[in-house]
Amino acid sequence: MESLIITHANTLGEHDFARRCLKVLHLHYPGYEWEVNCHGGVVEVFNLTLHPQFGFRRKMSELTNDPSLKLIMRAGGELMERFRVERARMTAQAIRETMMARPRGLRGELIGGDMAK
Repeated sequence: MESLIITHANTLGEHDFARRCLKVLHLHYPGYEWEVNCHGGVVEVFNLTLHPQFGFRRKMSELTNDPSLKLIMRAGGELMERFRVERARMTAQAIRETMMARPRGLRGELIGGDMAK
C-alpha cells in the first residue's frame, strides 16, 4: 500500500507545494512510499520503499514555471532507474524481491543506487 508523507514544511505554501509534488509522484509511480520535504526554498524527495537516505533536491525557484511538475516526475523516475527499478507500479511482492536482491553492508543496511557498483 502506498503512502504519501510530508515530514517537514515551514509554511502553508511549502506544505501545499509538497502535497502537489506527492500527488505527481503518486500518479506516475504508484505503489511506493514517497517522502517530500519543502523548506528554505528547497524540495527534497525520497523514495522510502527503495532507500530512505537516497533522494534528490530541487530548488523551488526552478519549479515555479513548471505547473505540471514534470521536473519532479522525471527526477523521481531517474531515482527509480538508479535502483534498477522500472518506472511503473510495483506490486508488494516485486518490491520485496527487489529489496532482497539489493547489496547490503556489513551491518545489513542497504547499499543503494549506483553506489552499489
